[in-house]
Amino acid sequence: MKAIFFDIDGTIISDDGKRYIPQSTKDSIKKLKENGNLTFINTGRVYCNINPMIKELGFDGYLCGCGTNIVLNGEDIFYKEPNRTRCIEIAKLLHNLGFEVLYEHKDGVFFDFSTATETRSLRWKKFFEYEHKDVTRDITHRDFIFDKFIVWLNPNDNRQELVDFLKHDFEPILRCESTREFFEVVPKGFSKATAIDIVAKRFNISSNDLYAIGDGENDIPMLKAVKNSIAIKGNSAIYRYVSYVTDTLYNDGLSKAMEHFNLISSAHTHA
Repeated sequence: MKAIFFDIDGTIISDDGKRYIPQSTKDSIKKLKENGNLTFINTGRVYCNINPMIKELGFDGYLCGCGTNIVLNGEDIFYKEPNRTRCIEIAKLLHNLGFEVLYEHKDGVFFDFSTATETRSLRWKKFFEYEHKDVTRDITHRDFIFDKFIVWLNPNDNRQELVDFLKHDFEPILRCESTREFFEVVPKGFSKATAIDIVAKRFNISSNDLYAIGDGENDIPMLKAVKNSIAIKGNSAIYRYVSYVTDTLYNDGLSKAMEHFNLISSAHTHA
């Protein structure tokens, strides 16, 4: 038995706003399962924010929130339970420092509407609204809690004070989106790689039979965690971390990669 771990955005579904999933990708995931392999989503998204189009593809499980939550057959087999008191403490500091933040919990999202802008957190709000999520709750809500969060950065902000405040129990990972920087903040010691380790041990899968495919810097931990690592063509910064670079999403890159590793047959032709 082999296990294949997939990033979502830019790997399975296009991240250009078109939300396109190639038919070859759908067919490949079906064939992987028919061939007796296990297929998993491995994402920074929390479980409630996984697109229904993704869930319809029939994955065996979902590794969510950068390793903080693992869902198999609709049930949590692993969850890093957050501390509500600490969550509130962090939110108050971020609010006082004027940071714009999106807080993510496996069951929903929370905003700080006082610092929200149209191009950042409110853009995500519209996206969640489109998927019929509850986007009304803010940091003062009685149920406020988070597994991880996104902090958008600005020149001359107080990011060092934030980093110092978080350093004992959270890790702020610097990301870049176009020309904008942000921190993806996850509990210390958790990543897409730790999630793979938990799943591999649960199913007793050897390191030789682990595969991962992604397209961005946030996939590097999982790409480094497996022997058979694949980059979707486009972001050369991750090429040195993988054993194979496949084609782009639109050019059936995922399907071609599965064929390259002989996980599925290459008898069909690509569109």
